[in-house]
Amino acid sequence: MAQALVVLADMPSPPLRLPLGSDVLVGIENARSGQLQELRLFATLSASTDHTKAI
Repeated sequence: MAQALVVLADMPSPPLRLPLGSDVLVGIENARSGQLQELRLFATLSASTDHTKAI
């Protein structure tokens, strides 16, 4: 982890967040995958609330 922090410190534009560890990456990917599935499942309903006229 210390070596990763040194690499980040030398970057001109480091990421705001950096998950450390492959187990964390898998956990985030699984969570985001589920969120994306749900988003796609209800996309039509969500978009149906758009305003069609300017106020």
